[in-house]
Amino acid sequence: MLIAASVALTAASRFDLQAEAHARAMTTALENMSNGILKISTGERIALFNRRLVTLLRLNSEDMTVGMSLETFLNCVGNANGWDAARIRRVLMNHRQWMANDEETSIEHVFDDGRVLSITCQPVNDGAVLTYDDISMARQAQYEIAQLA
Repeated sequence: MLIAASVALTAASRFDLQAEAHARAMTTALENMSNGILKISTGERIALFNRRLVTLLRLNSEDMTVGMSLETFLNCVGNANGWDAARIRRVLMNHRQWMANDEETSIEHVFDDGRVLSITCQPVNDGAVLTYDDISMARQAQYEIAQLA
């Protein structure tokens, strides 16, 4: 009986170590992606984000917290990027509409400073996952090619 309990404990400890290693690997991957990632829960709460998102949206790291509301998050984004209250409301309504869709939504958002972010919202069972890619250089190259043609 003591041996069986010891084997079970060893197996559980091995499982815990594997789960911990997996969680560390996922965190490392998430924090070193070139995309910004945002997971929003069905209750419109921020469940997950990475450092790249904070950088792309010109936020301060202390502006972002897990558990903050979508509305608070978008107010921070708007304030950091010089948006007025009406624009923040429009962006909030757009996010809610994307999350309510049954399918993926992709848009390009042009910021006042010329940055262009490709934003994709994928609704999931418990909310939505949004990815953010800076496509400013690609759009600038397209513009320059069009000017030459």
